[in-house]
Amino acid sequence: MDLISTKNDTYNTMNISSCVTDSTSLQCSPKLATPDHELNISGLFFLIIPTITVLGNSMVIIAVLRFKTLHSAINFLIFGLAVADLLVGLFVMPYAVYVHVQGGYWFLGSMMCDIYSASDVACSTASILILTVISFDRYRAVTHPISYSHNSHDTKRVIFIMAVIWVISLALASPMVLGVNIRPSDADPYECRFYNPIFSISSSIISFVIPCFIVLFVYIRIMIALRQRQKLSRKQRWSYLRPLKRSELFSE
Repeated sequence: MDLISTKNDTYNTMNISSCVTDSTSLQCSPKLATPDHELNISGLFFLIIPTITVLGNSMVIIAVLRFKTLHSAINFLIFGLAVADLLVGLFVMPYAVYVHVQGGYWFLGSMMCDIYSASDVACSTASILILTVISFDRYRAVTHPISYSHNSHDTKRVIFIMAVIWVISLALASPMVLGVNIRPSDADPYECRFYNPIFSISSSIISFVIPCFIVLFVYIRIMIALRQRQKLSRKQRWSYLRPLKRSELFSE
């Protein structure tokens, strides 16, 4: 039994190496190192995540569109966030599950790999930028509540902001399908990755690092503003109570 298993392992290793080196063969594909039943179980488990993502965000979208009482600026921002996350659940997460089920290999070709990567960048960038806009909206609601309440139903401005966000997101993702992802000659034909490190780093900084720092800074400012408001309300409360106590003492 040990001799047979050793021969099988040697055959699988040779098969994988021959498939990688001979990328012109259409009938050759690498063997999976993990048993099929284990991959199927884990694939079904990971399939739950995009399913919940699609169902949850669909419910948010339907609720905002159906009920007119939810037609406010902040709810339209949440609506835009749900649309971006829904697209992630439809066009990004299923391919990630597919790669996991295939044992880390990609059998859909280089063009589909570029489309998948561009979809991931576009939808994720839009989601992060919308979260950044929501943080500014919350800061304005805390620091200027009166003026914010007057403009709380200005949905046209929110729609314009959404359009700008998607233009930026598509502009950042478009180079991935326009020839920036140049694969080297010795690249693994069954691997989906991006081979331009300069573009990867710069796009990550623009679409993720900078927005995250902005969101962190804005929410710190919100916490500071809330603490200042709490201190001010306490001072006003004691300023009203102290004269009352003194008058009661003098009356006695």
